[in-house]
Amino acid sequence: MDVSELKDDINELYRNRSSFWVRDIPFFKNPRSEILWKLGPVFTERETYGNDDIYGAYMTEACGTCIATQLEGPNPGVQGVAKIGMQIPDDPRNPSSTKPQRGSSRVGFDFYNHDTLTKLGCTCIPKMLDCVLLTQKEGDRLPGGFFSFLVMERLPGRNLVNFADLPMSERDQVRLAFAKSICEFYAFRFMHNDPDRRNLMWGPENKKCYIIDLEDAYEINDDEEPTKFMPEFHYREWGITGPEINCHMYGLDPMVPHDGKCIEDPDDETLEKMAADAAGKELVFGK
Repeated sequence: MDVSELKDDINELYRNRSSFWVRDIPFFKNPRSEILWKLGPVFTERETYGNDDIYGAYMTEACGTCIATQLEGPNPGVQGVAKIGMQIPDDPRNPSSTKPQRGSSRVGFDFYNHDTLTKLGCTCIPKMLDCVLLTQKEGDRLPGGFFSFLVMERLPGRNLVNFADLPMSERDQVRLAFAKSICEFYAFRFMHNDPDRRNLMWGPENKKCYIIDLEDAYEINDDEEPTKFMPEFHYREWGITGPEINCHMYGLDPMVPHDGKCIEDPDDETLEKMAADAAGKELVFGK
């Protein structure tokens, strides 16, 4: 796959890429699983930095994303999305001042959450296809620092960053699908630390909403009750409530409960009735 094959939202991400720590890797063979992947160009990259409580160190990381096609392994030809992560220098002008680390909390959570939810049979996340944690070599960005490789199922549809561009009827379909997915996610005793519509994928053909970026998710304590879905709260929390992120200023979509109508764990029939009742109505503005 080359740049010309990047379509739709992936091409948009590629054109807006502003960070370039993660180099394109044409092929990658996991030395543990012995699966060989052909990798496309990195179309998006994110840098994160801050104190890592588990490793007890300040950590700067970069994570690039690309399309991966399996060449050798259990399912030749299958396509996935690869996340290539690595520790990078805290100060690019003085790389030797950064202490290399064997891993990071973000990488650990990403591996654990995908592995656990995949094994549990969760249908609202991208299934894990391959992963490995290695050490960077001489000539890499930070020799001795970690290098992570995670391949997930390639999901149908597109990211919901541009949720506001969807017609009202499709927004209601998104909310119906999101409600089913987030209830499943909560039922497996998981929570997401970064609820935002950029961390949702929408498949209009299969009417499915997926939860992504699981490095920001966590499993709750066994002593705690699983979170209960509340449309009035969770639609707003995830940003699927109106034409703008700040939905309180710009109005709520009519399907979103308001004025203290706290509905808890609605079933599919209730959600479908909410969508039907909202059809054709205008935005609702708070009092």
